Amino acid sequence: MQDISVSYTRSFQKAAAKLLSDSEFESLIEFVANFPESGAIIQGSGGLRKLRWAYGNTGKSGGARVIYYYFKNEFEAYLIDLYGKSKKESLSKAELKILVKLVEGIKHDRR
Repeated sequence: MQDISVSYTRSFQKAAAKLLSDSEFESLIEFVANFPESGAIIQGSGGLRKLRWAYGNTGKSGGARVIYYYFKNEFEAYLIDLYGKSKKESLSKAELKILVKLVEGIKHDRR
């Protein structure tokens, strides 16, 4: 199996610093690198994935949500957004639209 690299946005890194411990962050990176297709594809997002992630004393269902894009042909996962379910149930249509444009920009920069 090909090694998967994991990158992330600055906003993801800031959110992770607030929500996750260092070991939780490292575990998340390792999990996504090993199972990049584990997140459910968000309908109408052009391939963005949403992963449930337990942190602190929360389980997966009440934990964090990780939004990422898996560049399958390039063997890279790009972590884009992270939020606690207690703060936000799911992405709004406006937020999703912004994230889709962000991924389109990342794809364009890779050409």
